[in-house]
Amino acid sequence: MDCITTATEHRVCNSEKKRQSIVRFNGANGDTIVEPLPAFVTPENPPCYAKMTQREHITHQIELAEQLLQKTKAAAHA
Repeated sequence: MDCITTATEHRVCNSEKKRQSIVRFNGANGDTIVEPLPAFVTPENPPCYAKMTQREHITHQIELAEQLLQKTKAAAHA
């Protein structure tokens, strides 16, 4: 669903311990097109995200994570 529903509330308790979250998808076909279902796209509710392949989506998410990591490292050393 595209911008109609909200994501599940984050349910991890904060702690002082360092942790890292990793998202993992098994068996995803990289050439599969990811896009909102047509029933959820109307002129009044256009898509919020561009249509792309699963591979493009994962690559984009990794690039965003790397950019955030670099900003975090730079801020820590400032």
